[in-house]
Amino acid sequence: KTFKYKDGNLFRKGKQVGWVKKPNNKQYLAIMYKYKEYYVHQIVYLMHYGYIPKVIDHIDGNGLNNNIANLRACTQAQNCQNSKKRKDNSSGVKGVYWNTTRQKWIADFIFNGQR
Repeated sequence: KTFKYKDGNLFRKGKQVGWVKKPNNKQYLAIMYKYKEYYVHQIVYLMHYGYIPKVIDHIDGNGLNNNIANLRACTQAQNCQNSKKRKDNSSGVKGVYWNTTRQKWIADFIFNGQR
C-alpha cells in the first residue's frame, strides 16, 4: 500500500501530505502520484469505496477536512447547493442580493436548471 489513512489525514511513506492553493482560492490537500496530481479527498474516498466519483463534496464546506464521514459523492448541482454564501453578500442570506438599478432586494436561485 502506498498510502495510509488515519482520522482524516493521509500519509505517504510515513509523512503527512501537504496542501496546495488553487486559483479559485479554495484550499485542498493534494499529492503527486505517478506524475499526476490527486486531491487527498479523492484518494481517501477511493481507499474506502473503491472508486473516485466525478464530484466529491466536503459536507462541512472545509476543503481541508478529509475525514471520510465528511465526504460524499454527489452531482455538481448538489455540490453547489451545499456552497457557502459569498463573502461579498450584504444580505446575510444565500441567493439574496441588492439590485442597485431597481433599488430592491432580489432573491435569485436555480433549481433543476430553472431560474
